[in-house]
Amino acid sequence: MTFDNYPIARRNAEKFKNYPYFTEDYTLREFEWFFGDEAPVSTFHWYNDRWIDIALDYMLDATVKQIRIDGEWAYIEAGGKVLLNRLGGVNLPPLPSESQLIQFYINALAKTDS
Repeated sequence: MTFDNYPIARRNAEKFKNYPYFTEDYTLREFEWFFGDEAPVSTFHWYNDRWIDIALDYMLDATVKQIRIDGEWAYIEAGGKVLLNRLGGVNLPPLPSESQLIQFYINALAKTDS
């Protein structure tokens, strides 16, 4: 399989392939989940123990999933193949609640109306 269609994902994975795994006792401050090779902004953004943004309009391509923890690429999947997995045993943020999702959706609609 060629990854010519995913140059950014490939580059990110290559850059962080020798970094250590995140461990169980690691406390993350920031979690960002990007969908798409060229996604300019994360779709899901967690910072300091809370979801600060869920930007579904930046879910560009679900065939490329990239997770960044505290500024470091931790997981990258492109075209159904895992290119990088440094997640180890790190505790990931809880999924957003239904009320959080509704509020983020309302905020997104308000942005498009202005």
